[in-house]
Amino acid sequence: MECTHRDLLDSLLDYLPAYRLLVCRLHGACVLTSHLQSHLRKQHSLSSTACRALWEELQAQSETRPLLGTDRDLRTYLQLPTTPISRIPQLPLWTGFLCPMQDRQTGLPCRRIYRCLKNIQAHCRNEHGWKNPQGQSQPRKSAASQIVHFVKVSCQMFFA
Repeated sequence: MECTHRDLLDSLLDYLPAYRLLVCRLHGACVLTSHLQSHLRKQHSLSSTACRALWEELQAQSETRPLLGTDRDLRTYLQLPTTPISRIPQLPLWTGFLCPMQDRQTGLPCRRIYRCLKNIQAHCRNEHGWKNPQGQSQPRKSAASQIVHFVKVSCQMFFA
């Protein structure tokens, strides 16, 4: 039985209808349609002809599988969850850090999540005015009560 372009496309990519995104099965990350041909050529070593054929197949499915295609589409249309949701099976789970601070304007929990401790610390410093009481050295006794405990959580990322 001959493999069609649709079969090949479905073997490489999963469609997330709730987010209108494609997930590369091999890399566990979303790929915008504007980057798809480049991704398939560079990361999957497909020929330009094959990439073009897969692109055309994707375009033929656009009415039944609407997609966010560009960075601008992401900024305009992608609605990220603001509260915890069930795991998205097509995306890998990572360990991340949940911001324990409150939003300065609303007083509500911030709930931002970063995978790297340095990034959550930078977020807390820049967005919440947090200062690390430890500085560059060991904590002072008076500063021990001001230490922020970053909560480890499971998280997922659309884009790597």
